[in-house]
Amino acid sequence: MYVPRHFELTDRAGIDQRLEEDSFAMLVTVIDGQPFATHLPLLAKRDGEQLILRGHVARANPHWKSFTAETESLAVFSGPHCYISPRWYAAKGLVPTWNYEAIHAYGPVRVLEEASDVRQLLDDLTAKFEADAPEPWTTEGAMDDKALFAMMRGIVGFEMTVTRLEAKSKMGQNRGADDVQGAAKALDSSPREMDRAVAGLMRARFSD
Repeated sequence: MYVPRHFELTDRAGIDQRLEEDSFAMLVTVIDGQPFATHLPLLAKRDGEQLILRGHVARANPHWKSFTAETESLAVFSGPHCYISPRWYAAKGLVPTWNYEAIHAYGPVRVLEEASDVRQLLDDLTAKFEADAPEPWTTEGAMDDKALFAMMRGIVGFEMTVTRLEAKSKMGQNRGADDVQGAAKALDSSPREMDRAVAGLMRARFSD
């Protein structure tokens, strides 16, 4: 990914927060010379300094058959993004642009061979996405182990060991303070939640 220095996101806490908040990703692997992509949620965790991504695909999805220690895959995470109109800038003679955050994680992917590891992955996924529910759904409460493990045969769990990471936050850091404030103020009044999220990020990134 092309990442100009002034748009590079290097703060580990900021990167981890983006991976936590926007965990729906696109996993891409080149298979027989052609890029193959799967859209799926990925869980990020740290093992010391090492970043690891975990997820699963349907067993019928041929993607998992390409996962080897010698094959590099790419996980793409997209954060808040929106259109920016030059009408909002204080400066004149500028053109429209798009502000966005994105993270690209590269590394080999390993299939989880142990059923207990896949079960833990499913428990962690549901715990994350059911966290706000007053009565969270759990694998333990929904079905007995026999039924659960029968369903697990239809999926393939995996983990990616991230060997390279690119994080980009293009939020108007190359614009003047008046331009940033003007665009952020316009986005504050948008009915779209993502536009308002971009407004907050523009202010935060400009002040960093």
